[in-house]
Amino acid sequence: MRAYYACTSYVSAQIGRVLETLEKTGLATNTYVVLWGDHGWHLGTHNRFSKHDNFEQPTRIPLLIAGPGIHPGTTKQLASTIDIFPTLADLANLPPPEGPQPIDGLSLKPVLHYPDLRVRDHITHCFPKQKLGWAIRTERYRLVRWGNPKGESFDYELYDYQKDPIEKINIADQHPHIVAEMAKKFSLYPSPVGP
Repeated sequence: MRAYYACTSYVSAQIGRVLETLEKTGLATNTYVVLWGDHGWHLGTHNRFSKHDNFEQPTRIPLLIAGPGIHPGTTKQLASTIDIFPTLADLANLPPPEGPQPIDGLSLKPVLHYPDLRVRDHITHCFPKQKLGWAIRTERYRLVRWGNPKGESFDYELYDYQKDPIEKINIADQHPHIVAEMAKKFSLYPSPVGP
């Protein structure tokens, strides 16, 4: 854990050096810097030191965007790596690419200027184990649906981040109305390919 935190601290210092140099050279007025990772990491939560599951720790990634007009600080806006391309295109005032398929993701530009705005109410991700675990994450809840994507019967996990920020208590059985409401969001996406 000490090494993980030391690495994080070291990278943070290097990002600071890059941003400081952009300011000193005058390049900060027309340069955007984006840093993201491909996964988070359990540091003992759920007795794990890994990235391979559908809990918050391994699926939450660092995403930092700095540049002209961007509000310093953080936002609670949920984001996904598929939002990076449309965000950068929007910041550069480029039109979306034309083609037979629309691009995935949403521009986070409004949120970067006004952190209290929201451009989406959820994100989705999946990770297979013996069954496919497909999750919907809102600001308050994470719903994980386990089963065959083409199947009819699923097992659910539901976590409430206001009452249980480290996902210790699965409340799916106690709140079937929340499960049903959140599960509707799966229909917005093509089924993932699973085991």
